[in-house]
Amino acid sequence: MAFDGHAHNLDEVPGVKRPGHDGKPEKVATMMTLTHGGEHDAHSWLAKYVGFSWIIGMALAALLYRNGLGAAARIKKALGPIATFVERKYYIDEAYNTFLVMGCRTVGVACSAFDKIFVDGAVNLTAFFGKAIGTFTGRQLDMPVKKTDLGVVDAIANGIAGVLFDMGTTIRKPQSGRIRTYVTLTAGAAAVVLLLVLFSEQIGSGIEHLKRTWFVADAAPVVEG
Repeated sequence: MAFDGHAHNLDEVPGVKRPGHDGKPEKVATMMTLTHGGEHDAHSWLAKYVGFSWIIGMALAALLYRNGLGAAARIKKALGPIATFVERKYYIDEAYNTFLVMGCRTVGVACSAFDKIFVDGAVNLTAFFGKAIGTFTGRQLDMPVKKTDLGVVDAIANGIAGVLFDMGTTIRKPQSGRIRTYVTLTAGAAAVVLLLVLFSEQIGSGIEHLKRTWFVADAAPVVEG
């Protein structure tokens, strides 16, 4: 089957023949083609009737403007709004500028405002809070940068280090490095221990007396009425 363009009529084209097994020619295929009549051919119609339309237009223009613009002005006045509508090119430019150009600009301005207010605002707000949290945790909790910063972690570490340093300094003071000082301290400690051993009974009795005097209260008799 073969179709050529816009078809209206169905015609049969003689089929292809070839010799058969018995030597006689036999038909192998028949090709059908669709054709159209000349009276419905649009291209032929345009060539006949529209092809010379410019001649008619030029003739009408010559008749209209042969005496200047007076006839055209009178026709325009007679047509009224129709002439204005045609003169303004069917208001296509106005509609294009109003709906398409201004519409696109309006959408662009709205998108730009949405981007600056909401998108940039969300990003900037997130960055602000991130910076604030980082500054607080870094300078107030961890390590001070300015004199007014707290630096809690560093303050605790420095405080512990300072206390240990002071304790070490205090303990190190008796260690002057002189043997005479060490011998004196050792002898004094031994004398204190010897006195405690020798007078242990007296010391124990004194402690018991203090307990009875300070910590044991006399119980007052309870009189029942």
